[in-house]
Amino acid sequence: MRFQHWAAFIGLGVIWGSSFFWNKLALQEIGPFTLVVARVMLGLIGMLVGMVIRRPKLPETRRQWLMMGLLGLTNTAIPFSLIAWSQQHIDSTVVSILVSSVPIFTVILAHFLVREERLFPKKFLGVVVGFLGVVVLFWRGLSSVGEMTMAGQFGVLGAAVFYAISPIIAQKETSKLDPLIQSFVSLAVANVFMWAVVMIAEPAFRLPTEPTTWGALLWLGLVGSALAYHIYYFLIGEIGSTRTSMIAYLMPVVGLVLGVLLLREDFDMQLLAGSVLVLGSIWVVNRVKG
Repeated sequence: MRFQHWAAFIGLGVIWGSSFFWNKLALQEIGPFTLVVARVMLGLIGMLVGMVIRRPKLPETRRQWLMMGLLGLTNTAIPFSLIAWSQQHIDSTVVSILVSSVPIFTVILAHFLVREERLFPKKFLGVVVGFLGVVVLFWRGLSSVGEMTMAGQFGVLGAAVFYAISPIIAQKETSKLDPLIQSFVSLAVANVFMWAVVMIAEPAFRLPTEPTTWGALLWLGLVGSALAYHIYYFLIGEIGSTRTSMIAYLMPVVGLVLGVLLLREDFDMQLLAGSVLVLGSIWVVNRVKG
């Protein structure tokens, strides 16, 4: 990858890796679906400003519009909701670790669905290394598993599956479109969907009053959604779905650092060992060509 790809890759990993920390702060005052609808709405406002300034070329076919709308569900509304709900029951560090399973699903699915993304031996080795890192990190939390903890973990794994499907859809169907228009349409569809969900799931919807909550929502919406999705679709068009999905292996490292330093979550050698394996897998998959 070129320098601009690495810069975008690392930047997006830091942005999304910190999202679990900001989620945890916002959830102290508001419900998970209220959090998601506020995040998506703020992200959409940020995207709207970009649309007015840049005026990107609109899609020409109905299929492209439909696929962008589908991505609004699979890459935003559904996984955002699953993760926010799960974070009521499990730590932000655990969430960031489980989300790093995304490349496992992406590489396997892409092998069958995307001709350019064949699962060569060296790339498979990188995935295995990353998976071992996830196992090391996940094993650490088994002693504290309870009923709701398990439900939260499965919720995050469900989100990971949707995240894995999304870059494959984007690479096959929308990669030639401007990243800004892809992001805008996806967030617009997610916004409509989430307003319907929040009216059913959290009818006592109210705006937050704490400055910390607003700060978290502004970060999640403007940086974690508006800016992040622009970078995300840029990377898919430049380096493909499999390599882009490897951002999920960088996210737990960021999540762990923030969880330990700012949320005072526990740190031990298993966390360190797992993080080293995760970083090693990113290097392997992004360096090999066969």
